Amino acid sequence: MRITNGIKCIGIVITFSFGWVFAVELTIDECIDMALSNDEMLQAYYSDLEATHGQVISARGGFFPKLMVSTIYNRLSEVKEVSMPGDYFGMPGGEMKFPMGTQENFDFKTELVQPLFTGGMIWNSYKMAKSGEKAMHYQVLEYKNSLIYNVRKQYLSLLLTDSLISVTEQSIELAENHLRVAEERYNVGLASKYEKLRAEVALTNLKSSLTNLLNNQLVQEKALRETLDIETEESITLIDEMEYVPFDIAIDECREKALSNRPVLLSLDEREEMLRRGIGLAKSGYYPFISVIGGYDLSTGDFNDRDDWQDNWSITLSLTWTPFDGLTTYGKSITAHAQYRSIRFQKGAMEEGIALEIEGLYKKLKTAESNLEAQKSNIELAEEAVNIVEEQYDVGLATNLDVLDAQLSLHQARFGYYQVLYDYLITLYDIRRAMGEM
Repeated sequence: MRITNGIKCIGIVITFSFGWVFAVELTIDECIDMALSNDEMLQAYYSDLEATHGQVISARGGFFPKLMVSTIYNRLSEVKEVSMPGDYFGMPGGEMKFPMGTQENFDFKTELVQPLFTGGMIWNSYKMAKSGEKAMHYQVLEYKNSLIYNVRKQYLSLLLTDSLISVTEQSIELAENHLRVAEERYNVGLASKYEKLRAEVALTNLKSSLTNLLNNQLVQEKALRETLDIETEESITLIDEMEYVPFDIAIDECREKALSNRPVLLSLDEREEMLRRGIGLAKSGYYPFISVIGGYDLSTGDFNDRDDWQDNWSITLSLTWTPFDGLTTYGKSITAHAQYRSIRFQKGAMEEGIALEIEGLYKKLKTAESNLEAQKSNIELAEEAVNIVEEQYDVGLATNLDVLDAQLSLHQARFGYYQVLYDYLITLYDIRRAMGEM
């Protein structure tokens, strides 16, 4: 299929009965660009990818110290007092009262916590988040490839229908010419009424086929319009043509590219890495957590002078260890190992499936390529046969049935050529999609 990098043009056709009718001329590349811009599911995938990036940032934060700041304001309804005999202070018979604090109390605290050792919890959490982001990236790429594949297939299907319509119109023209000759021969007594009726039936059948193709064209155009999110009822004109594209890559290279470039397989690789890191995360519960804590405290005095502020600082080395957690860590470790083994089996099965898929598609592609050459020869032979038999029919050396058979053979040969070309190009898309190259 010839792909041209054209610029989308909008042609305006003036019709007096319907006013302004717009026609959109599109190349395959423009259709792909429109689908990628307008597809809502793809936008949802992009949002999921952004979410995984946020998880990476969050996990990376575990490496850095945590700064916590708190402040407390406390107002007492009554300040307790301590009474002491005045004799202690040289005041016989008297009494001294001392308030225990102030009515308004302020306390500002700052604490800095830096993890030193977490048994691999922070590191494995971070690496899991990174692999999760990469896995989502490959999922987005896989969906984009699927979307591009669907657009190409829809575009190609519409091109096939256009080609079949053109073939049918050519066959109708031949059938009309033959009917005209048959009527002329019938009018002068050189042909039977049966011959004329057979020519009319052949023409009617072709017109019926053309009607079905035109209806299919409308359905396919509507489907393409929905895929591209074109809301108006604009007519779509395809710029590209359905043409043969050679494929010269050897099967071994195709298999190698598929196993190294296929996004769904690359996503599995990252998920395998995630689960491998999950084993280390589960085992982190066996180890102690060590951290250093620095603190600074600023508060009002303990007595009645509210302006008497006191400060204090501290450095703490903290070690927390849970020697027995009810086998919780052991259970998590069993689960992590099982999940890791499972995804490795899944990956192996997918690699075998992709290799078989490439082999089948490659054989199908080469078969279609051989059939395509045969169909080209059939068209040339059928065209020559039609020219010969029509000339013979004009001079009475061939029958009406000979002409109809020749025209039918030509129609079928042209139909077959475009069908085989379509199958070849679809298989080409299939194998490139399997290789991760859309």
